[in-house]
Amino acid sequence: MRSGYGQPEIDQGVNYLAGVWHHPLLALDAVSDFIVIDRKGPGLNCDEVMLEPAGLIASIKL
Repeated sequence: MRSGYGQPEIDQGVNYLAGVWHHPLLALDAVSDFIVIDRKGPGLNCDEVMLEPAGLIASIKL
C-alpha cells in the first residue's frame, strides 16, 4: 500500500507465490468486483481443494 497502512490504491494488485494457500476473494460490508488473471502456458497451475461446510456465519460486527 503506497499511501500507508489501511487503504489500498485503486491500481494495487496481489501476487501469490507458487504453493501459497490463500482464502478465496471476498468483500466485507459492500459489493465488490474482482478480476483474476491467470498465466498462459501448458499444465495446471492452480490446486483447488473443496472442503465440506463447517458452519454458517449469519452476521459479523466489526
